[in-house]
Amino acid sequence: MVGSVGTENREDGAPTLQPRNRTHHRTDVGLAVATLAFRQRPSGVGSEELASPLECTLIYDGEIVARCAVLDVAAQVLGILVAPEVPMWKGMRFDQVRLEQRHRTVAEGTATVGEIEAGAERRAELHFTGGELDLSALRLRDGASLDPGGSNPAAAALPTDWRAAVAELGQILRWSSEYLDVTTRSMGGSLTPSQEQEVFGGLFSQWAPRCLGSLARLHDLSSGFEPEQREVAAEHARSQLLGKAIPGHVAPAPAHGVVDDYALPYLFKAAAREGASRPERFFRHAWAHFPLVRTILARPRWLADLWGELRGRPRARVLVVQPGYAAELSEVQMVGGAQFELTLLEADPELRSINEPQWRGRWSGKSDTLHVESRPPTGLPLWDEKPYDLIYGVGVLGGLDDARARALIKELHRWLAPKGRLMLGNLQVEPASTWLLDYVLGWRVHYREVQALGGMVEELGLPASSWQVGADPSGRASVLDLVR
Repeated sequence: MVGSVGTENREDGAPTLQPRNRTHHRTDVGLAVATLAFRQRPSGVGSEELASPLECTLIYDGEIVARCAVLDVAAQVLGILVAPEVPMWKGMRFDQVRLEQRHRTVAEGTATVGEIEAGAERRAELHFTGGELDLSALRLRDGASLDPGGSNPAAAALPTDWRAAVAELGQILRWSSEYLDVTTRSMGGSLTPSQEQEVFGGLFSQWAPRCLGSLARLHDLSSGFEPEQREVAAEHARSQLLGKAIPGHVAPAPAHGVVDDYALPYLFKAAAREGASRPERFFRHAWAHFPLVRTILARPRWLADLWGELRGRPRARVLVVQPGYAAELSEVQMVGGAQFELTLLEADPELRSINEPQWRGRWSGKSDTLHVESRPPTGLPLWDEKPYDLIYGVGVLGGLDDARARALIKELHRWLAPKGRLMLGNLQVEPASTWLLDYVLGWRVHYREVQALGGMVEELGLPASSWQVGADPSGRASVLDLVR
């Protein structure tokens, strides 16, 4: 067995898997300043620190007594400016005190007057009696929110800078909706698809460096968490972002727990839903440009050159485990009278029924030479057929733990014909995409770097004339290329 981990040129002239520079995201300096302000923020803030004026409505005995300007606010105490004609005394209890910013209620609770000054410009101090107010919806000048502490006491114990970074990310995501609203207001209520894509492209060019930089920074801040902390952090991130800052329907992880990475581009299905809002459609546009998703969508291009050696054979049998949205290998054309037989194995019944008509429509061979079959999510169906000249599954290993990944590699190797070729791949960690998948969306992918995948193959000791593990052209996926 001849093997290598890394990147060596193939003697047969086939394309070599060369790694490229991994994507790096630089966090906007303004975001770092915002987070520093968050970390140093006191429990209360003055009116000068607010993004817009804060007012309070005072309700006593079921009636509105006054609307007052807020001077400062904390979770337990509120300072207000009271007009001389407003009846108020120390110990007075208000049924409800509503805090409003930009004509929106951001917090409310019952309160008692603690102190009140005499004179033409009266200042009063109200003490909330129903427990601390949740001030997380209050907007500040630096764009973040007051530290909400956490979704529960365990989350409140997470590092402050990490919680600050989550709040910062939420503000960036909410900002995109506001930007779209302002940008498209002058264009009227309806945009053509081309106009909308032009607006989305312009926003994404500004949005991506900030959002992807913030996500990558969160990945770094989360890297030292213990398993218990990761679980609490994921719960907090979901509570702060999912449904609040991230618009649109998000598909849940597969019930069987095995993530096929070809499903990742379709996590955000809002764009296809009738009546989807413009922010929902923008986030679908943005997700399609996330680094890992771009890697997945680009596979058909770089794989096209890998079929050349099949075309020199009179016949070739090809197996695809977890075919992609375009079933890449269904692009194989009939060349020089060669006969190709293609089998596609798909675990998800819904995807199989949706994609099979498209796959058959793209197939250039005879209809009886294309087979679409099902497979169990973590393995392979019972099989009793002739061996294959090429087996391909670049998107399949990321859904399997080490034990199941080894078993799949070993079984697929057994199905190879002499000199047959096995190509299997595994996504590598990419900070921005990985943090969002792991901490917010709950799609747990098993990432493996080149050395990890190579070590797994080496341990198996499979008979092979040659094999190598390298990176795909994007540098974000590890790929095993083995010839039996």
